[in-house]
Amino acid sequence: MSRHFTQDKGRQAWVKWFTTLCIAPSISAHPATREMMKVFRPEFNLPSHTAMKNTIDDQARKAKKELMSILKEARYVATTADSWSAHHRAFLGCTVHWIDAETLRRKHGTLACKELKSNQTKELLANEIYKINSEFGITRKIVATTTDNGANYCAAFAHFGDNQDDPLAVAPEHEDPDGGDVAIVSVHDLLEEEVEDEAEDLPKLPTQRRCAAHTLNLLATTDVSKVVGWNYGTGRQARQPFTKAAAKAQGLWNLHNRSSVVANKIRDVVGRKLNTPCPTRWNTLYDATECLLKTALKDPETIEAINEVMKSEAAGKRAAAPVFTEEDKEILQEYCKVMKPVAICLDRLQAEVNAYMGILLPYLMLLKRDLQAIKREGELRYADPLVDALLEQDGTVHGFNNSQSQDMVTEKPKEASDDPFAFLESPTVMEEDGSNIGELIKKEVDTWGRSKVAEVKPGQFPSMHREKWISLFIKYNTALPSSAAVERMFSTAGDVLRPKRASMTSDRFEKLVFTKGNMQLLDAVLRRERREGECDSERETDVE
Repeated sequence: MSRHFTQDKGRQAWVKWFTTLCIAPSISAHPATREMMKVFRPEFNLPSHTAMKNTIDDQARKAKKELMSILKEARYVATTADSWSAHHRAFLGCTVHWIDAETLRRKHGTLACKELKSNQTKELLANEIYKINSEFGITRKIVATTTDNGANYCAAFAHFGDNQDDPLAVAPEHEDPDGGDVAIVSVHDLLEEEVEDEAEDLPKLPTQRRCAAHTLNLLATTDVSKVVGWNYGTGRQARQPFTKAAAKAQGLWNLHNRSSVVANKIRDVVGRKLNTPCPTRWNTLYDATECLLKTALKDPETIEAINEVMKSEAAGKRAAAPVFTEEDKEILQEYCKVMKPVAICLDRLQAEVNAYMGILLPYLMLLKRDLQAIKREGELRYADPLVDALLEQDGTVHGFNNSQSQDMVTEKPKEASDDPFAFLESPTVMEEDGSNIGELIKKEVDTWGRSKVAEVKPGQFPSMHREKWISLFIKYNTALPSSAAVERMFSTAGDVLRPKRASMTSDRFEKLVFTKGNMQLLDAVLRRERREGECDSERETDVE
C-alpha cells in the first residue's frame, strides 16, 4: 500500500500528538513550533488554532460514534462514576467497561467528564449519571456502577438505583422480557398507571457496587486508627509503640517536604529523594514507610546520620529533636510486614485488564490467609494487635467480615449439593462430604493464587457448552471491583486542566478528556479510514 505523506495524514498525527500529551492547541501557531516543523517537514502546513479545534471536534465525534457502535453490540457493560475538583471547578466523571466475547479481554472507554455547577446532591448526581447513560444507550445494559463510599453517591443509588435481588437478570433492550404473552389488566391497575407514569420522569440508576479498593483503603486507615496496644490506649501503662515510631517518620517527611535544605541533606545521606505519603492514598504511606526502611533506616550508621540531620534542624528550639532507634525500625518493619498483603491486594483490585468481579472474593481470601500465616508464625513483638484488628474487625465500619458473608459460609454446603453443574466435578470431589466444602474452597483459592495464568482465554472453559460458560463468565464478571478507572481518567483531566488553562470552557475540556480517554478507539477509526483511502487510490491508479 502507498505510504506517501499527505496533508491529511500529517494533520491527524499532529492533532493526536497534541491530544495525547495534553498540549494546548495554541502552541501549534507558536513561531518556535513553525520554525521547528520547517526543518523536519517543510511541506507540512501547520494547522491554525481554529483548525486544531475543528479537528479535535471532528475526532471527538468519530470516537463517540465508534464507542456507541461498540456499546450497541455489547450485551453487558459496567460503569464507574466519581467526582473531581480542580481550580474551584467540580466535575463528574464516568467510564464504561465491557468484555470482548471473542478474546475475553476487558475493554474500556470514557463516557464523560461533565462540569457540575451546583451542589452535588443525590438528585443532581442521579440526573447527570442517568443522562450520560441514556446518551450512550446503555441504561438497561449496565450490570453495575462502581463508586466509592461517598455519602452523596450512596444516597443517589439507594434512592434511584435498581434494588432488585438479581440486577444482572434485567433483559437487554433488544429482548422482550414478557415473552409476548397477553396480560389481563384490571381497571384498578389502569387507574394506578397514571401515578406510575409520573414516576417515569425520575432518573433510573443501575445497581451500585461500592469500590472494594476504597473499602480496603478505609480498613487499613480508619478502622485500624485506634487499635489498643498498637496505636491507641489510655493511662500511662497503655502501650502505643506504632504511634511514637510513626510520629518520628512523619516528622522526617515533613522536614523533607518543607525545606529544600533538609531534603538535600537527606539526599546526601541516603543517596536519593525520600518517598512521602499522600493523605488520600493509604498505599503511599506503606510505600513511603518501606522506602524509609530501605534507605534512611537501613543500618545503624545511616540512622545516626539521619538523626543528626533532625537534631540540626531542631537546634535552638524548645522541643528536643525526635530520633530514631532500633526499636522504631523494628516496629516499622513489623508494620510493613503486616500491611504488605493489604498493599498487594489493593494494587491487584485496582488493575484494569484482569480486574474481573470474580477476583474480589479470592483476593480477599488470600489476604486473610496471608494475615493468618503471619499470626501463626509468632514472630511479631509489637504488631500482634494490628493483625488481630485486621482479621477480627470487631466494631469496624468498613470490614468485609459481615453477616452476609457469614450467611454465605453457612449456606454454601446446601448450595453446593444443589449445583446444576455438579456432574462436571471430578469423582473425588463429588464423594466429599458437604461439611468439608470450606476446605475445598480454601484449597481451590490457594491453587488459584499460585497459578501463573496471566489472562483468561475462551479455550480454558470446558468444551461442553463452552458458549454458555463464556456467556455466564461475561455476565457475572463485567462489573468492576474498583473505581480506579475513573480516577485514572481524572489524572488525564488534571493534565488537561492546568493552571494556565483553568478558564477553558466546559465543552472544550470535556471533548479533550473524551478524545484522549478513547484514543484507542479513535486510532482504530483512523486506521480504517487510511486503509479505505489507500484502497481507493490504488483502484483509481489501476483504472488509469
